Amino acid sequence: MNTLNSRVLEAVVLKLCPLIEDRLDLAASRTVAERDLIYELVCCVLSSRVPFELARAATDRMNQWLLLELDLWKAPKPSLHERMLDVLMSPLQLGGKERRYRFPRVRAKQLEETRQALIKVSGGLPALIDNSIEDLEARRRLVREISGFGPKQASMFLRNVGRSYDLAILDSHVMRFGCAIGVLSGQAPTSLNQYEQLEKSFRHYANATGYSVGCVDSAVWITMQAVQASR
Repeated sequence: MNTLNSRVLEAVVLKLCPLIEDRLDLAASRTVAERDLIYELVCCVLSSRVPFELARAATDRMNQWLLLELDLWKAPKPSLHERMLDVLMSPLQLGGKERRYRFPRVRAKQLEETRQALIKVSGGLPALIDNSIEDLEARRRLVREISGFGPKQASMFLRNVGRSYDLAILDSHVMRFGCAIGVLSGQAPTSLNQYEQLEKSFRHYANATGYSVGCVDSAVWITMQAVQASR
């Protein structure tokens, strides 16, 4: 990606930011029910190393099969693991095509481990993301408690439920953009500490634009998705 292209990409991102900021402000004002928290949690677990659209389709199938009901996630249900695995092993319809979910056994196991962990947490999932907890600590707690959650998935979850827009989702699109404009190094983070260090650099860039890090990385994601689709 040459310097001119990088400048063009950056200009597009900055054009999108005001539109995205309005959308984020609206999302932040909504109240998210606990059942919806479970839905977003499952979707984020399933999105690891999988296209988000496929993760969403698998989560929707679980929802249709009534596997995300609160009573199932608040008490021991030995058969739930098998039922979730059945969903992930079954073909999914995406864009008019039949798709298979990757890593079905690993993700079903992680979801069951997560469910068991949440049963033991006083106050459940809402307590883990309580507004009295600082954003970074809320993410660290999620990474500790949720099987299959790294900092990227935890940041995405906190974003999707309207809890925080000041945590970066450093996916491949954001990393490529950050490298192109000289803000990030080319190596993806392999630990929470590395993630937080890269996030500091990206937050500094976002703050310089006058927008939140969540607004900027959302604009980056849209821009880089469009570039990829046009190739």
